Amino acid sequence: MRDKFKSKRTKPISTAALALAIVLMTVFIANAWAEYREIKTIPLFDVFGTEEKWQATIYEEDRIDELQLKNKQFRSKNYPIKICFWHDSYKNNDNCFKIIDGDIGFPNFKEAIKSKSDHNGLFLLITSNDGSDMGFFYRGWYDLSIWFYDKGQKNIVKGYPNINFSEQAQYKVIQNPMNKKGQLLIVADFIWGKNEGRYDKHKYLIKIYDISETKKEYMFIGSYLTRATYNSEDVMSKVIDVVESELENIKKLLGIK
Repeated sequence: MRDKFKSKRTKPISTAALALAIVLMTVFIANAWAEYREIKTIPLFDVFGTEEKWQATIYEEDRIDELQLKNKQFRSKNYPIKICFWHDSYKNNDNCFKIIDGDIGFPNFKEAIKSKSDHNGLFLLITSNDGSDMGFFYRGWYDLSIWFYDKGQKNIVKGYPNINFSEQAQYKVIQNPMNKKGQLLIVADFIWGKNEGRYDKHKYLIKIYDISETKKEYMFIGSYLTRATYNSEDVMSKVIDVVESELENIKKLLGIK
């Protein structure tokens, strides 16, 4: 009976097969980790005024394949920009968010802005979608998201929706003249007029957003087209601060004398 249930002896795995398996597993793990690379880590506890040392880490795709190189593009459409919020006592993958995907072009991180008011603070993340083909050149778009610290949740939350504007736009956060505890986001985006070229002066569409840090939201409150024309962002040596130049007109729109 003992012989009947005797297990068959298996052949030992060869050293070459074991080495190959280890190499393949190493490559698999390396590729999985190589999908993203860390771009920047930004301290946020100073702007949010928290005891916890909150940080934001931004990630971009780290893969460049032959097709991307051939087309002279260094990001694919497969991996969106990611941002993770954490502090020493709280590191959780659930606190990572996809910021922008590649439905329009190739996602890239542009910049991050911290803005602190008398009441609280906010964090603005600007990413870009480069590569919208317009035939004779590529036109990019910016995507801006606003993040708040929620004391009730003890976490960082996102305001919705994202704000989109062209690569020629200017943007600035200013103190709300109507509410000293609040802030306004001003976006100035160029309008391509009739018979205007890329390097000509343009009028700008001014959009104003009221940021409520207590409600953790922001809302569009008005817009207007400038009477004056301003240099294109392409004329880098003569760029004018459109928002600063239009502050008096912005105050008039808000009913402030």
